[in-house]
Amino acid sequence: MQKSILAPLALIIATLVADVIAAGKPTGGPGTATLTVFSGSDFSCANINTKIPTDGTAGTSSSVSIVEDGCALIPIAPADVFTATMTLAPKSGTLGCWIQLFTQDGCGFTLENSFWGQPIPGIDAGTVLGCAQVPAGLGLTFGGASMFCA
Repeated sequence: MQKSILAPLALIIATLVADVIAAGKPTGGPGTATLTVFSGSDFSCANINTKIPTDGTAGTSSSVSIVEDGCALIPIAPADVFTATMTLAPKSGTLGCWIQLFTQDGCGFTLENSFWGQPIPGIDAGTVLGCAQVPAGLGLTFGGASMFCA
């Protein structure tokens, strides 16, 4: 009497399919970053790689931790500069993240809540947005910050 190989073969195929499905699901995240704002100085960013001095010449610093799609309240005036460091990478499959600033003390998309954003130049933990500054022509003061990843 010959044994059927169909039952073991079906089990192997089912296991492989389950592994493939699990491999396609995003893992990790949510992304987090530390946002540090320097205020009270006329220091400006030449580009995103400019190193903001931490000796006080760039102003007084304030930091908050931002979780992906969360909201942190931190005042950012038109002349302020800021830096951001990814502390935890977002879910796998994410193409990029950016810091989004909101004029109100909250991060809701409303008609009254103007926003402006700056991309972070990578998604790995430790990636640094060296220096960012709200364009002077906007003349807006911001009160909320979020990090969006897609």
